[in-house]
Amino acid sequence: MKRIKLLALLAAFALVVAACGGDDSGDTTTTTADTGTGDTTSTTEAVQMSDAGTGGNLLLLQWQAPSQVNGLLSSGTKDLLASSIVLEPLARYGPDGAVVPTLVTEVPTVANGGVAADFTSVTWNLLPDVVWSDGSPFTSDDVVFTFEYCSDDLTGCSGDFTKVTSVEAIDPLTVKVTFDDPQPFPYADFVGYSEPIIQRAQFQECVGEQASACTEQNFAPVGTGPYMVTEMRPEDTVLYEYNPLFRGNADGQPFFGTVEL
Repeated sequence: MKRIKLLALLAAFALVVAACGGDDSGDTTTTTADTGTGDTTSTTEAVQMSDAGTGGNLLLLQWQAPSQVNGLLSSGTKDLLASSIVLEPLARYGPDGAVVPTLVTEVPTVANGGVAADFTSVTWNLLPDVVWSDGSPFTSDDVVFTFEYCSDDLTGCSGDFTKVTSVEAIDPLTVKVTFDDPQPFPYADFVGYSEPIIQRAQFQECVGEQASACTEQNFAPVGTGPYMVTEMRPEDTVLYEYNPLFRGNADGQPFFGTVEL
């Protein structure tokens, strides 16, 4: 019975994600006028002209209430699901198991030069003009920080980066991940809802033994995803509202204005 409930809930979250983004298309159109200054004028106008946030409230029932919304400190699927509509990875797995771009322009391969010929590194090209929900730009430095955050054993990160030796910001929109040995499948890191990217500006004081004490950050992380946390009651309820700076807003994504989990 628990397995059936889990599959049902995952299906519900899949519908939310599907309604939130044309990640598969690689469309990188942005409606933010000036991401460097956080100017949201044109974004607001675009949202008003689209169906984003007009779908009312979506109620999701989960077999166990989440403890927090930072997927990197997850104690199980309950926390990962709560995090998945706020924080995003570089890429995700589609229904058929294929790797699908989320915060990147394309999935790196040997053919397109993104994966080293000896499979010892992978280089990701980030989507331009993506902003965090606070209006600040999402850059490769945030990816580097996520690795630094999880590399400290005292953080207690649930992500597994043990095969990664370094994460380097080549430029603001390019990040290179180097492995300790050749990896025939170089998409294990920063891919999927269990290894999302967190914002350096919000979490820089939360590395190591301070991680679990950062209640505000863990309960309401700043994300690039379609929703923002408005209230978090541990082991009870999480309330969200749609992110007006989400890159899919001009296309009417996300549809629901609020979510209650």
